[in-house]
Amino acid sequence: MAWDVIRRWRKSRPLTLFALCLTIGLIIGHRNAVPWWLWAAALAGSATAGIIRRRSIFIFSGAMLLGALMVSLALIRPAVSEADNIQLTGTLSDEVRVYEEYIRFPLRNACADGKELPSRVMVYLYGPEYPELEYGSSVSVKANLYLPSGKDNPLGFDYSAYLWREGVALCASASAKNLTITAPPGFSLKGLTLQCRAAMQSVVERIYPVETVPLISALLLGDRSMLPDDLVDQFNTAGVAHLLAVSGLHITSLAFFLDFILRKTRCPSKVSFAVTTLLLIVYTWIVGYPPSIVRAVLMYTLSTSARLFGRPSDGLTGLSLALIILLIINPLMISDASLILSFASVGGLLTLTRLLRIRRLPKKPAWLNSALYWVLSAFAASLAAQLGALPAVANIYGMLPTYSLLSNLPVLPLITLALPVAMLSLLLGAFFPFAGQLLARVVSFGLDGLISFTGWISTLPASVISTPDWPVALILMYISLCALSTSVTGVRRWIKYICLALLPVLAGSALLLPMTLPTTDMEVLFLDAGQADAAVLRAEDQYYLVDVGENSVMADYLSSTGIRPKAVFLSHPHADHSGGLADVIELCPPATIYIPCLWDSVEADEGVPEVLQAAREAGWTVQPLQAADGMSLSDNVYAAVHQPWPGMTQDGNGASLVLHVQLHDGSVLFTGDLPMEDELAFFPDCDVLKVAHHGAASSTSSLFLQMTTPSVAVISVGHNSYGHPSGQTLSRLSGIPIYRTDECGAVSVLIRPDGSTKVTPMRMPIESEAVP
Repeated sequence: MAWDVIRRWRKSRPLTLFALCLTIGLIIGHRNAVPWWLWAAALAGSATAGIIRRRSIFIFSGAMLLGALMVSLALIRPAVSEADNIQLTGTLSDEVRVYEEYIRFPLRNACADGKELPSRVMVYLYGPEYPELEYGSSVSVKANLYLPSGKDNPLGFDYSAYLWREGVALCASASAKNLTITAPPGFSLKGLTLQCRAAMQSVVERIYPVETVPLISALLLGDRSMLPDDLVDQFNTAGVAHLLAVSGLHITSLAFFLDFILRKTRCPSKVSFAVTTLLLIVYTWIVGYPPSIVRAVLMYTLSTSARLFGRPSDGLTGLSLALIILLIINPLMISDASLILSFASVGGLLTLTRLLRIRRLPKKPAWLNSALYWVLSAFAASLAAQLGALPAVANIYGMLPTYSLLSNLPVLPLITLALPVAMLSLLLGAFFPFAGQLLARVVSFGLDGLISFTGWISTLPASVISTPDWPVALILMYISLCALSTSVTGVRRWIKYICLALLPVLAGSALLLPMTLPTTDMEVLFLDAGQADAAVLRAEDQYYLVDVGENSVMADYLSSTGIRPKAVFLSHPHADHSGGLADVIELCPPATIYIPCLWDSVEADEGVPEVLQAAREAGWTVQPLQAADGMSLSDNVYAAVHQPWPGMTQDGNGASLVLHVQLHDGSVLFTGDLPMEDELAFFPDCDVLKVAHHGAASSTSSLFLQMTTPSVAVISVGHNSYGHPSGQTLSRLSGIPIYRTDECGAVSVLIRPDGSTKVTPMRMPIESEAVP
């Protein structure tokens, strides 16, 4: 049956099958570090076989190999290096982004001390005041060059890959006072579009209330920089975050509005189509041609032109052509979140809506028939789009909005009406400010209602479901079931409904993935939390947290994986170990928090006691631990406390909880920020040592190391002004494999029952084995 389905797709929608094969090849090439010349040789072999055998199958296999080759070539980065105090020159190649503490802009034709750099450079300019910078200006500044950070933690954001999609391989930091403009901008088409965008922004600020400006700027111009974080979270929770990005909905609404106006003026259909298409292209260029807009304009152009010239049109073919064009222009867009979400949701809309639509409706009364048809059609379309994007939403956001179907039903019609009116308000506001302000009040009233509605949705119980990332195999199964549900497959209708019913089953199985991991060993994941400590301990089939860092790194990881800890161990009341608790308690159901017995008798960092109190009020149990306490973490994993004990010290670091976790002959020792003078217990032998106090010279004595004899040492450290880790500490650790989170990113250590360990650093491609 599978071959029959492929043959049907090959005959009815060859472009769609080609796009699918190209996409699969791009994914394979992106995920596997295979040299480009191997893909080129395989592609040449496939092309030769296709010419000799004259079989269409070689066209589609060639598409896969072509995709792998394209992305492999695109992933090759130029050789660049870091440098301090260089004279950086170049020309602004995009608009300036303004943030709270700095501004950011890319430079093309960049030179460091007169030597041309092989890529664009992203400049971060710091200072209380900034010069007026325009696209195309030539600048010169004293700066420090550095490599952008990659993926520091599992399932985290890869900033380096994000920049490389834009052709940026280096970053630079500089002071605003050291920057000089060496040449003013000349005329350019992009500079003109940015000026148009700035003019539109000024009209928005002139006619709209201050509190509405950020939302209008995001809806019409794609500028989300002014949006408050709580509003973004509110829209995410309500399942309507797609409204905050300029998307296909904007093009559909704008095209309908323009076409309606032009037809009312009795403009010929073909002229109306040409004018509408031209205006849509101009709008796309002004907002920065995001993938979702490019896709929508291409699909509109294809479908409308086919209708005008009497040719058949097909939504999937148009979607496939748009995907092929975008990926050929930039193969690295295969990992772009906006492209993935846009194409996945529209793919679901095109393939699943017909199957989900209810056909039998009461014929009388007519008004009831029309109302039910509209509501159920809108529900089917919304459900289809969300089913299509379900794996993408789970992997990108780490959560699924529970009430997204409910929220999208009234919101989508509201936005569809509001967008053209908002556009008209800008047009009027540019020439007739009073008329523009009147329309702006109408739009603002509707948007206020939208904010109130999404706020209400986000406060409902269980408004989001946290989900782990879906593995590739599960995603491919999901896509296959979606494909079988389409009209092209030719399978019987009842089989399609079975495939449709299996989609939520797969989604449910993804939620259970964290419970299906191996249970015969122990693993510690030391997250890269900057100058802070945050570790996730898997004791066979149970999860525990040992310190939670200072920011949301721990909560972000838990959200992405779906892991919910059975308990949290906090070493001491300092923010770099306990500050991230607020995000954890907001995300996870109540559990037990273990603290050292001296927690209340030593000085705590600001805000830490309040967070612990908030945890108590949220239903978490707080239990102090002292030396000689112990507990079973799973069937074969036992945790023993070696310090502190009551009255031992008044120092916050000295009060650190020293925890020895053991699985048969394998063990790990957590030491918090324990200083040398408070190493007062007899410490047990361990295989893995979490080095105390980020590697400070005042911790981890030679006697301590003689007692514990670790096989692996992990230092949780980030950029700091304290000199951590100290050269003295590193010297004392000489002979022991050392893994630093500032150099390696997150460090995963697998501890087997026989005491052997397997260490996998995030940013080191070679896994190392350490055997005691």
